[in-house]
Amino acid sequence: MNHSPWLVQLKRTRPVEPLSQNLSTDTIIVGGGIAGISTAFFILTKTTHSVVLLEAGQVAHGATGHNAGQITSYFEKTFTELAERYGIVRTAAAHKAIEEDARTLIEHMFAHAQLTTPFSQFIGHDGLSREDQVIKYLYDLQKKAHAGLRTRPMLIAKEWVGYEKIPHELIPYMVVVAQENILSLLETDDTQFIAALPFLSGCMNSAMFSEEVAGYLLATYPDRFTLREHTPVSKVVLGKDEVLLHAGINIVTGSQVVLCTNGFESIEIVNTTGEDIDEAFHHEVQGVVGFMAGYKEPLTKAPFASIYSHEQVSESNPYFYTTRRPYEDETNAAHNLTCIGGPEMHLPDRATYDAHKEYPLDVSDRIATFSSRHYKHPPHMDFYWHGLMGYTKSWVRIVGRERKNKRLLYNLGCNGVGILTSIYGADRIARILNEEILPASIFDPQ
Repeated sequence: MNHSPWLVQLKRTRPVEPLSQNLSTDTIIVGGGIAGISTAFFILTKTTHSVVLLEAGQVAHGATGHNAGQITSYFEKTFTELAERYGIVRTAAAHKAIEEDARTLIEHMFAHAQLTTPFSQFIGHDGLSREDQVIKYLYDLQKKAHAGLRTRPMLIAKEWVGYEKIPHELIPYMVVVAQENILSLLETDDTQFIAALPFLSGCMNSAMFSEEVAGYLLATYPDRFTLREHTPVSKVVLGKDEVLLHAGINIVTGSQVVLCTNGFESIEIVNTTGEDIDEAFHHEVQGVVGFMAGYKEPLTKAPFASIYSHEQVSESNPYFYTTRRPYEDETNAAHNLTCIGGPEMHLPDRATYDAHKEYPLDVSDRIATFSSRHYKHPPHMDFYWHGLMGYTKSWVRIVGRERKNKRLLYNLGCNGVGILTSIYGADRIARILNEEILPASIFDPQ
């Protein structure tokens, strides 16, 4: 079973319209999730380009409709690790881009299109249970502060005997509080947590958001925006002056193509002007299946998100996270829906993700174990679902032009935290197509 609660809320009324003839446009977008829809939004509102968007299934029915909906600025690598690879200046700029600029962009989208999808922002917390985690993230806070970024002090439990041994230079980046305060912020009964790291977070049904934006673009730009669903792309041919996309028996011709899809394994890319890039593209993004579960409860608590780092994190022993937001079910009854996620499974290279595959019993058992450890009274799960994520080798999203042929652009690689990075990437793509001179970024295709 793969029963995503977010798709239940779509209630879409427009018909599915597959590609039925050859088309010509300025920009072709492949992928109708939040990255592709947002890229179309910014291209249409910031340029004069016409846009054709091709989606293999239906809008928002991929990773966008199978996530936990957390709007977080979290990077899968620490600031320190990224700075070692990209340098302090570029890493700080990337953090600002996601923590500040991307949030401004999503607020702009809501205001510009007068969107009604429920959207909340608040402070979440990363619960830490080990001394090495505490020290690692305190040093990371120190480096962020020295780079000019805004930081929030870590909360340390006064009951933890180790806090008195924390290096003196890290004291400005922490506040000592009662452990019960930390457990309250994390909404857990698990006393192993000795610290909580605040982060700016939020919640949104990104599937509802994408569907609503798609409807807005179709109504507002009928002469410049074409959306074709149930239209898988099999081949992209990159020429000197144009690109050709093969979708069934039809071809879409354009000046450039933007890949915004995790379904990379099924697309053949042919570069007629130089070095083959097909091999590099397919091996740059690794498919990862994320597993989630959720339960409905009374609408009595505010939206919420937290991360829980227990033992050493690995694929077989992941960190877990929870989100909570208002939810209307099939009967239009209002609830909160709390989601639990964390377990992941890496797909073999070029393997095809099966969206209809049964939910693994061992994964539901691991979520149940977390739930029983987390709550005195573990809840009954109403939903179980999984979705495909794209992880780059660098653990950083890819946004920008392909160096071997400038007519191919990317906005992909959600790396598990895709809402803000997708929207930031969408705006950056529009600025690139406007021929803006942008500073080098850690998101540039390497």
